[in-house]
Formats: sequence, C-alpha cells, structure tokens
Amino acid sequence: MSAEVNELASAVANIAGNGKLVRRNVHSAECDNRVGDATGQVKYVLGFYNIDLPGARHPNAFKLVQKHWRDLGWKITDDRFRQELNEGVLSAKDPRAGIDFTLSSTTSPDALAILISSGCFREAQPMT
Repeated sequence: MSAEVNELASAVANIAGNGKLVRRNVHSAECDNRVGDATGQVKYVLGFYNIDLPGARHPNAFKLVQKHWRDLGWKITDDRFRQELNEGVLSAKDPRAGIDFTLSSTTSPDALAILISSGCFREAQPMT
C-alpha cells in the first residue's frame, strides 16, 4: 500500500504542473477498526509530501488537481483558494478505495503539500 500511496502522490505532483516531490514521509500504523481485530495486521498508510512548484503556478495547480479528482469520480470535500493570498486547501475522497487526499499551501511560497491517508487494509500474511 505504501507504494500505491507514493504513486498517487507522484500523479498529483505531475497533474499540478510537473512539480517535483520532495520530503516524502510515508508511515503505516494500526487501524482503529470497529471489528475488534486485535492481530495488529489491520493497517492504514499515511503519506506526507511537498511539491516544489513556483508560487505563480499554484492557482492553476489547484484547478488541475480538482478537475482530475472530479473526473475520477472522487468527492471533493474541501475547496478553498484565496487568490489574494495565493493559498488554498483542496481535499477529496476516493469512495471506492477509501483514500483521502489533501493538496494544501505551505509556509513556503514555492511549495505545496500533499497528504494521503489510505483506508484500512489487512496486511498479507507471510507464506510459511
């Protein structure tokens, strides 16, 4: 699942304007599931990334990513861009995979952030 999350982040960076992914930080953790599974094998993946992208390209990046997510049939859950400040937040959910995505401005005028959180999944059992 970590590889899939990395691929999804790379796709967002490309759609946003061929930005370069930097500061990759991907972790898995036990999922707080409601089925009472205490094996520790039910996990989720959380990925944090920065995209190096000049600030002048941010407004278009938000538009392109929003269109891409809508075209995929994902539900846009937050869509705010303040033109006067050149900053925003765009979030979506892939209803089929249960993955949440957020594209956000950062404190750097030449970077955007991506946050991706997978749905819960069961880790594959090692073959014995």
